[in-house]
Amino acid sequence: MELFDTHFHCDEIDVGREEYLHECADGNVKYLMASGFDLASSLTSEKFSEGVENCWFSAGVHPHNASGPDSRTTDFERFLSNPKLAAIGEIGLDYYYMKAEREKQISVFEEFLSFALGKSLPAVIHCRSAENDEAAFHDTFSILSNFADAGGKFALHCYAGNEKWTEKFIGKNAYFGFSGILTFPKADNIRKAIRSVPLDRILLETDAPYLAPVPFRGKKNKSAYLLKTAQGAAAALGITTEDIAAKSTENAFHFFRLKNNAESSTG
Repeated sequence: MELFDTHFHCDEIDVGREEYLHECADGNVKYLMASGFDLASSLTSEKFSEGVENCWFSAGVHPHNASGPDSRTTDFERFLSNPKLAAIGEIGLDYYYMKAEREKQISVFEEFLSFALGKSLPAVIHCRSAENDEAAFHDTFSILSNFADAGGKFALHCYAGNEKWTEKFIGKNAYFGFSGILTFPKADNIRKAIRSVPLDRILLETDAPYLAPVPFRGKKNKSAYLLKTAQGAAAALGITTEDIAAKSTENAFHFFRLKNNAESSTG
């Protein structure tokens, strides 16, 4: 069984890279996507992926950092020559914490989507609304609709949308990243969401060091814990862990347009 952690943050790892990779191997996690959320973390993610055959990285500006320095795509052009760059992200909108003004978030989001489209790179999307409000989902869908209609490819990282938004995003050929939240006792909405997503659109992720799955909830998350999320996804879908591991890994290679050295190219 080979798992692909499609979203983790290496800037907060508290062990050495080799030890982290060894733990991943022990947990059946063979492939990794180190995700940036600003320029500094994108550089760290790039460095983590260097020399690691089955690790790639993404680079982008999280909505929390939309008003910060180095939030223009010109600051990220340095990554384009690196074949390890597999996606732009995480980028998107966050109206829950509102650490940047809505207009600024939208402006940065649209700029990075245009960047991704121009460079034929998929985009990894953060979307979080304020409680009892769907404004972030509404704005995200509207912006991504234009991106998708122009040929853009995107994944909704750490997906937590309701049935209505799931259906709408499926209509735009979205991929959906499911995290350890899937295993939380009260997360019936997430388990319902994964059952409504086509199997060939499901990705698995940890979002480490956040959102550790049961039975590690409350601890610092790490990629090695992805197996617990895979088991939770399998239970929700009524299939085997081996099946969801194989399918979600295949989906990841296709979404990120990577070549699996063990097989022929998947896309």
